[in-house]
Amino acid sequence: MKYSTIAILILIITSCQGQPNINKKNYKEVSWTVNFPLSYNIADSLLIDRNNKSSSGFLKTLFAIRQKDYNSFVATINPFKPDNVTWEESFEVSKQKMIAQIISMGSSNIKILDTSSSSQIIDNLKFIKFSLVTFYPAQKIKLNTTIYYRNIDNYDLVITIGYQDETIGKEYKNILLQSKFYN
Repeated sequence: MKYSTIAILILIITSCQGQPNINKKNYKEVSWTVNFPLSYNIADSLLIDRNNKSSSGFLKTLFAIRQKDYNSFVATINPFKPDNVTWEESFEVSKQKMIAQIISMGSSNIKILDTSSSSQIIDNLKFIKFSLVTFYPAQKIKLNTTIYYRNIDNYDLVITIGYQDETIGKEYKNILLQSKFYN
């Protein structure tokens, strides 16, 4: 009896040690799995979308995370309607509109310090990557924003990582790079 109690106790202890400290989220629309730390407060996508109705139609927030001020990790999807344009061309138009909108805000409110475009492989899928560094003179804040874009299963998947804190930015990017897409 004494040995069986010890054996059961050892089994319980070893099985508890194997429990990961992650919150595994699956996003079926784009066949995507992301593992978040349990400490993350992931905003309820239904609440976000209810409060932020898109004037252009369907836009669904998969998740939104905010840590401290000016650090965020957000993923959205929007149905892709080809209209004789590729998803890469669609993103280029969206990117140009975003830059024009920032410029129209006026140089006293926001300054674009740097932009770059490249690609990023995430779980063997090629994403368009657009990085933007902005400065807000009134608040004396420099923000880094990286947008990852790809068409998956007839949806535009847009993943935006914005940060002021470099450590948080690296953490968000690591989570993204370790995420998985499945069929």
